[in-house]
Formats: sequence, C-alpha cells, structure tokens
Amino acid sequence: KAPAMYRAQTNLGKALQMSGDEQGALAAYQRAIDIDPRHGDGYNNIGILHHRQGRTREAIDWYQRALERYPDHEEIYQNTADAFVDLGDLAQARVWYEKALKVDDRRGSIWANYGELLFQLRDLDSAERASRKAIALMPHQPEPYNNLGNVLSIRGDSDSALAMYQQAIDLAPENAISDVRANMADTYLQIERAAEARAELELALEHDSENARLHHAL
Repeated sequence: KAPAMYRAQTNLGKALQMSGDEQGALAAYQRAIDIDPRHGDGYNNIGILHHRQGRTREAIDWYQRALERYPDHEEIYQNTADAFVDLGDLAQARVWYEKALKVDDRRGSIWANYGELLFQLRDLDSAERASRKAIALMPHQPEPYNNLGNVLSIRGDSDSALAMYQQAIDLAPENAISDVRANMADTYLQIERAAEARAELELALEHDSENARLHHAL
C-alpha cells in the first residue's frame, strides 16, 4: 500500500534477511536508500550483507557511508572493527573498537570482541580488563569467559583459566563449545594433566568431528 515508505522497505529487508533471502534483502535495502538516503541503517544493513558474503572491503565502504549519517551508532563502529579483524588489520580494528566504546561503553559485545583482539595483540593487561568488563555487562554469555581463560592460561594461572573455561562451557550450547574444550585441553597439557586434556578433546570431537585442530591436538 505504501511502496515509497522508507521504513516499510527497511523492515522488509530485515524480514527477507532473517528468512535467508539475502539477495531480496539487498534489493529492499537499496530501495529504502533510494527513497530516503539520509538514514544510516540501510547502508549499515547492506554492509552487514556484504560482510557475511565475504566482501569485506565493500562492507567497510558501506559502514563508512552509514557513519556519515549515523555518527553516534556504536554498532556501526563495532561492525567496522569486526571487518578489519577479518581482514587481519588488527591495528585498525583496535582503533574502531575504541571508537565504538567512546560512543557507548555499556555494550558487552564490544568489550568481548575488543578483549579477544587485545589478546591477539598480546596486550594481556588490557585484554583482561576488557574481558572482565564484558563479563560484568553480559554475565550469561560464554565468549568473555573463554577470552579471559585464554589470558589467564598464557599467564600461567591455570586453575583460574580452567574455571573460566568451565564457566563458558556451562553457559554455551553443547554443539558450540569445541574451541573452549580445545583451549581447556591446551591448559591441561601445560600443567601435565594429559588424561584430562585427552578427555576434553574427545568430548569436543563428539560434536565437531571434522575439526582438524581437535584431531591434531588429540
């Protein structure tokens, strides 16, 4: 009834995206932009679709166009940072996560991703602070516990690391914890508890039998 209504086209795009029709979603978002190019969410949503499809550089371009219209949306900064992580440009990713946190430091998902990045950069003090902040903001999500476990493990605090991994396992669905169990196995090996390491890897393989990392570790 109102094909020239921006919000109707944007919402249609979201519905199509949720149903798996990414090409239809892309077309709906583009129609929304053609109707009213002043809004940033259409650009951001197109960026997300490109990102999901592996066109990461194009995604970043769309995120930048979204930020020109919505400079105060922390989610778009986070999306940009995630894209730079996927490109392997960790320095740029750090810049964008920090921009996101300047806009809103109350989103646990930003702190969690930022903490994981800082761990990759081996800034362990900052990684620990970010992971603990993420846990405080979203205590029922497994990712920050796993991230904190990685930091503690590399520091040699094995007991605390194992406790964090167990927290992550308790919170995550069974089919999504193979990486956590692998991390747990690595920590057990560091303290020469090979039988427990083997048990964790075998449990992980029950749900992720094609994971080469698990087979190699076992």
